[in-house]
Amino acid sequence: MSVTEIIDEVQSAAPEERPVARLQLIIAGVFLVFGTLGLLIISIQLVAPGFLGGVGFLSYGRMLPNAMSDVVNGWLVLGSIAAAFAIVPRVTGARLASPTTAFVALGMTTLGYLAGGLAVLFGGSEGRYLLELPLWADAIVLVGLIAAARVVSATAGRDRDLTAPAWFFVAAMWWLVLLHIVGNIPGITGVNSAILTSFYRAGLVGMFLAIAGLGIVAYLIPAETGASAPNNRQLTRLGFWSLAFVWAWTAPRFLVFSPAPDWLETIGTMFSIGLVVPALIVLADIAVTMRGSWDKAFASVPLKFALAGAGMFALAVIVNLVQSLRSAGGIVQFTEWMSAYDWLLYLGAFSFWLFAFGYHEMAKHTGAVATRAAAFHLRLSTVGLALALGSMWVAGLQQGLYWVGAANAQEALPVGDGALGFVAPLAAHHVVRVIGIGLYFVGTLVFLMVLLGRGASVAAVGELGGEADDAEDADEEVEEDLFEDIVTVGPMRRRRVTVGAVGLFLASFLFVGLFPMLEGDHTSPTLLADAAREYEGDAADGRRVYLAEGCWYCHTQQVRAAVSDVGLGGVSLPGDYAYETPGLLGEQRMGPDLMHLAERTNDPAALAAHLADPQAARSWSTMPSYDYLSDAEMSALVAYLGTLED
Repeated sequence: MSVTEIIDEVQSAAPEERPVARLQLIIAGVFLVFGTLGLLIISIQLVAPGFLGGVGFLSYGRMLPNAMSDVVNGWLVLGSIAAAFAIVPRVTGARLASPTTAFVALGMTTLGYLAGGLAVLFGGSEGRYLLELPLWADAIVLVGLIAAARVVSATAGRDRDLTAPAWFFVAAMWWLVLLHIVGNIPGITGVNSAILTSFYRAGLVGMFLAIAGLGIVAYLIPAETGASAPNNRQLTRLGFWSLAFVWAWTAPRFLVFSPAPDWLETIGTMFSIGLVVPALIVLADIAVTMRGSWDKAFASVPLKFALAGAGMFALAVIVNLVQSLRSAGGIVQFTEWMSAYDWLLYLGAFSFWLFAFGYHEMAKHTGAVATRAAAFHLRLSTVGLALALGSMWVAGLQQGLYWVGAANAQEALPVGDGALGFVAPLAAHHVVRVIGIGLYFVGTLVFLMVLLGRGASVAAVGELGGEADDAEDADEEVEEDLFEDIVTVGPMRRRRVTVGAVGLFLASFLFVGLFPMLEGDHTSPTLLADAAREYEGDAADGRRVYLAEGCWYCHTQQVRAAVSDVGLGGVSLPGDYAYETPGLLGEQRMGPDLMHLAERTNDPAALAAHLADPQAARSWSTMPSYDYLSDAEMSALVAYLGTLED
């Protein structure tokens, strides 16, 4: 089917009334388009660093966090809430409780994500991955998330024995609220900020996005095939609770070889291995639900999206396991493998589940036209993502193996001119990545075009009829033992689900979030910290520029006790970061590690010239130019980099 045919056909539909869930899905789709456009732009900048150069808010380090926020927050979070607003009323037979509150939730979350993203583009980043939005924007979002969670819980009702999709969404919404609160605690310093960020990242995936996505799948398969819904079978409960619990405990796997405690890293590895079990349970539950209906999967594009998402979900669990192992982490950590893992989940599994939900809703009202557009989108997204991920995985392996090989052969360090060995060979992979994300971007345009043009309703049963009548919930008290086994027996009522979810969250946060941060050496400065890392004056201003420009996405400040880091200087200790809020340990090494940069480069004029025109001396460099910085900002940045000594 050609793009022209799709355009002609989607424009032919009659418009329908658009309730809150549909409006939220459209807004989420807009965020997705802008997010993938941002990822396309930064991918092009890896091939042509001068692309859109000279404009601060279009630079790589500012575009990257904004694009990821658009995809993760604007698309996946808002889209999942839209699904909850549509599915929970449908599976409970109730009206959506307080549509006015739902609209307030939509407005506050959209405002927070949009304004916060713009603040990041203009230099207001908080400096923590997926938590870059300013604190004031986080506060706005929190109000919206609490309102949305309240609407979903009220719609689920107090007394009902909830079906699987309903209690998946109820738990996921409150987990999201709790994650947003603890993840944005201000003033956390050094290594502790990295520990808190790792918990948020793992929790966002395992406690919200995966659970909400599986709630969509639990609704979608019976709706598409006519099969029996999973409802409250023990396999579904076991997969639900175990997946959320175990995934949260994999958080320390982001800290392999880091200055965080070794015992914490061991926990991350153990639970990353153990994550295979709940993942298999979840996949088995999907297979049981599909039993006798596999032939329908080949005729249903929404089911194809859903099952493709399940396959990517399973692959992500394996990739997570590999990255948690020290033997593998010493090679792929800080390489493009890290970004590929995120793309596999955010653009792959979770997005595909939302696409499946969106097209299922459209097909109910638009017939074959939406199905054909969805099939075209599926091909674009699958091929595009395969190209992008394949190029990133190969590039990551090539990069990591070069570091290990150079260290073993005692060749030039991967810094300065020595970075040529792991930067220049990646050029071809970056071209493939551009092609892949370009195809994926076109697919998102198709999706948004159909959303806007077809008038598909995402209204749940009775949603347009007005406020839900909660009188029966208010009048009738239910006697229940809250300590009854919530995993395998007893009705899944809202209160039991909420209590279990909060208890699981608190246990996880205490052991892999709070307790590790209480280690004394995390806040006790080392000699290095006292001598060079207590920033004042120009150095303090320069650190703010470094953070705002996103330099920490491409440069680590962390020397690991790994073969690949031999020769980079002394191994980093927790106390080295005692004065830093947040600790800028870094995400990847698109360029060299900067922990001890001043020991290698002590000429401020040469450093300033390199920042203004990186390709002048090294034509192969992928670093963007910072010639748009003012003289004062450039001087401050150089002063800060000059403090990074051994």
